[in-house]
Amino acid sequence: MPAPMGVPVRAETGQGVVELLAAMAVLTIALLALAAGYDTAAISLHNAGRKTEAAKLADGQMELYASLPFGSIGLDQTALANVTTAGNPAYDPTYVADEAALNAASSGTDVTIAGCGSAPQCQPVQTVTGPDGHGYVLETFVRDVVSTGSWKERVVTVIVRDPGASGTPELFRETAGFDPGP
Repeated sequence: MPAPMGVPVRAETGQGVVELLAAMAVLTIALLALAAGYDTAAISLHNAGRKTEAAKLADGQMELYASLPFGSIGLDQTALANVTTAGNPAYDPTYVADEAALNAASSGTDVTIAGCGSAPQCQPVQTVTGPDGHGYVLETFVRDVVSTGSWKERVVTVIVRDPGASGTPELFRETAGFDPGP
C-alpha cells in the first residue's frame, strides 16, 4: 500500500546536520586557503614597498648628479679610499665586491674629486632613512667608461641595499650615463 500523502517514504532524521557539517568543512578549508593567501600578499606588499622606496632614493641620488656640471660628477677621493682600503675602519667589503662586479661587466676608471667633501653626491656609501622610516644603504659608483673609440662617458651606478636583512640584499640598482658634451 502506498504511503499517505505528506509522509516520507523513509525517515530523514539527522540529514540536515550531516549536510551542515560537510558544508562547514568545505568552508573551513576555503577560508584557510584564503588566510594563507593573505599572509603571502602581505609579505609581497611589504617587499614591493621597500623596493619602491629604494627606487625613490636611487632616483634622488641620480638627480643630484643630473644637476651638476660634468666636471663635478665624482666621489670624494679620501672617502672612496677609506671605503675600499682593507684595514681602514670605514672599509666596506660589500662596496668593494660590487665595484669588482661592475668593473668585470665593463672596465672603467673611478672618478674622484679631491676635497669634494661630505655632500651626498660625494660619498661612495651612505646610510639613509627613507620616507617609510626604514634604513637603507646607498652605494654610489662613478666611473669613466670608454664607449666608442676614445669617447668617454661618465657612468653613475647607484645600488640600494637593505641593511636590516641578512646579507644586506640589493633592493634596487640604477645606472645613468653622462657625457661631457661638445
